[in-house]
Amino acid sequence: MDSTEPERLDHVAGSLCLELANTIPNRMVVTDRDWLIDPGVEAWSRSVGLPTTGGSQQKERDDLIALRDAIYRTFAPLARQETPPADAVDTLTSLHAHGLIDFGYEVTAGAASRRWPTRVSHPVLVARIATSAIDLLTDPQLERVRECPGCGWLFIDASRNRSRRWCSMETCGNRSKARRHQSRARTISTPNHS
Repeated sequence: MDSTEPERLDHVAGSLCLELANTIPNRMVVTDRDWLIDPGVEAWSRSVGLPTTGGSQQKERDDLIALRDAIYRTFAPLARQETPPADAVDTLTSLHAHGLIDFGYEVTAGAASRRWPTRVSHPVLVARIATSAIDLLTDPQLERVRECPGCGWLFIDASRNRSRRWCSMETCGNRSKARRHQSRARTISTPNHS
């Protein structure tokens, strides 16, 4: 989902961890565009509804980039029915564990939920996203994780018949339809010289 507007952050993944993986606009081409750099960690965090840490430090960005890489290297192979590299899963669990010291559980009658600290620190932000990845690894929705053939973005196919192919029909889906149409038009207009 390559956008010409750097401030436009489309969220089509259906999972926080996959949204982080999709902060590279197009994984199918070499690009220097990175939404964790421009518009930055703070803008991305706000766009997905996460509290911000009050200032993007280089360490925070580096850890989020490492987490993003681990998420992509874990879930892209799973989307293709392949085994992810062990070091990617190890990075996920390590970044997850590092921030868990700061959160607890709230237990009420019949329910328990995670209670994240109200003051958000860098390790907590990373841990919240890593928790999303760990949760998805053990969720039945894991079998619905897909990789867009147009841009390489990851998403959860929530369609009833599991037929979603693209990150978005408005971008990659339409581009594919246009390419097929142009190809058919060329085939029809090319005379057969047999």
